[in-house]
Amino acid sequence: MNFRHCFWQYRRVIFAVLFFTGLSVACISIVPYMTKVVLDSYARLSLKQAAVYSAVYIIAVILFLLTEYAKKISFNKLQQVYGLDVRMRLFQTIVRLPHYVFNQQKTGRYINALTNDLENIYVNYILCYVQLAVSIVSLLIYSAYMVYLNRILSLVLLLVCSLALLIPQLLGDKLSVERREFSQAEAYFLDALNDLLTANEIFDSNSQPKFEKIFAAYNFSFEKTQRSLADCIALSNIFSASSLYMINIVTFALGLFLVASGQLVLSSLIAMLAFVDLVAIPTRDVIYQIINIRSAEHLINRLAEFFPTETYALPEKSDFKNLQVRDLDYQIGNFHLSAGNLSIERGKKYLLIGDNASGKSTLLRLLAGELMRPKNMFFLDGRDIARTDISNLVYYSAASKVFKATVRDNVAISAADGSVSSLAEQAVGDFVDMQVDFRGRNLSQGQQAKIALARALNSPKEILLLDEIFANVDSVRELELTKLLLQTERTLVLISHNRTNEYQKMFDHVYSLPQ
Repeated sequence: MNFRHCFWQYRRVIFAVLFFTGLSVACISIVPYMTKVVLDSYARLSLKQAAVYSAVYIIAVILFLLTEYAKKISFNKLQQVYGLDVRMRLFQTIVRLPHYVFNQQKTGRYINALTNDLENIYVNYILCYVQLAVSIVSLLIYSAYMVYLNRILSLVLLLVCSLALLIPQLLGDKLSVERREFSQAEAYFLDALNDLLTANEIFDSNSQPKFEKIFAAYNFSFEKTQRSLADCIALSNIFSASSLYMINIVTFALGLFLVASGQLVLSSLIAMLAFVDLVAIPTRDVIYQIINIRSAEHLINRLAEFFPTETYALPEKSDFKNLQVRDLDYQIGNFHLSAGNLSIERGKKYLLIGDNASGKSTLLRLLAGELMRPKNMFFLDGRDIARTDISNLVYYSAASKVFKATVRDNVAISAADGSVSSLAEQAVGDFVDMQVDFRGRNLSQGQQAKIALARALNSPKEILLLDEIFANVDSVRELELTKLLLQTERTLVLISHNRTNEYQKMFDHVYSLPQ
């Protein structure tokens, strides 16, 4: 994520930006220089000279516009390759996280990282570094022209530009704090919106005022933070722009003194004043870019917080014989789970039942690694797996988490080779080619249950942990789907509210959690 890595990764595009910058600056610098040439020879200017000077002027402007366009195209290319590469690498990192690490963050923070945080890093860090290099190249070329016109005035102007670079020290830290607070507020606002919109089932005329009041509070808090950041950015812009006027004032006053003392001709002063406008802009940009770079560092650190620095050993699937829970005593917040001992042997089918809030789902999430397991309570073939990622061994499903694609694609995602087994296809055979909308909005509850079942059957993982995937289907359909599920040769642990004798007899063992 640091600029050194990005520079090496995108060096060709960055060099293209700098190359076209040098050309455009060289071309536009001809304009004030031609002004000096015309003023020096205006008394004896011939028609031929006027035509030549005009042609040079026009060609310089045209070349400047063409090279500026090429530079902007190169900037656009940089943004494209950055977005494609970095967003993909970040998403790859996210999907490879151990589940309990992933679950430590709100989904809104990951969405914010993939969209707003990465965009802010590009605009305020990567792009600013490139623009800083562009500004430095511009300053060097402009300075060469100015030194040619008058060394004394040029050296004074460069000194003033250097003093202006102290401004980032005044505002960089404050802007950094404001950007950090805004990023946190934005992620919180996304989570709040998701929370409110998922409660749409209880939207009605009675609840409407209450929901509006809740949203108004979230909205005010978010906009307040955004306004604070905007005010800070405005202040930094004013401080940066002040360098323009400071350089103009020094050039005008010192230039008049040099003209009056005979050390500078008037045509050179006019040309220098034109160059001042050209120099002041990149100087202002350098100030603003340094402020942004300093303030963007926290965003990079913020993204780094999402990812663990330690690695976790992955056991070979062939080692699995049994998975044991010994003297489980787990507490999170006010919830306490004491489930005693549990042994899951390879190839066996287990039914997990219990009252609401007894901890069935929590137990399954602990087994699957969705939550961080306590030490000395979970064992794989006799080895403590408290800090081990066994996601290559365990398949966990609490619901049918579908994505926009065909049903076949939704099922095939659980297989490494992207295939769909014959057993899995039996579960969804009547609608396997159906196109699924976002979040499965066009699916019935029965269809969603079938997809959850098919995806589990299609998984090559040895242990299937299924958390009430049949909760929203009727008892007849549940019995039918469970019979299909039990045809798998893999180890199965299923949570269900069905406590009938007929249903329980289908399993090798039934575990009941106490209230």
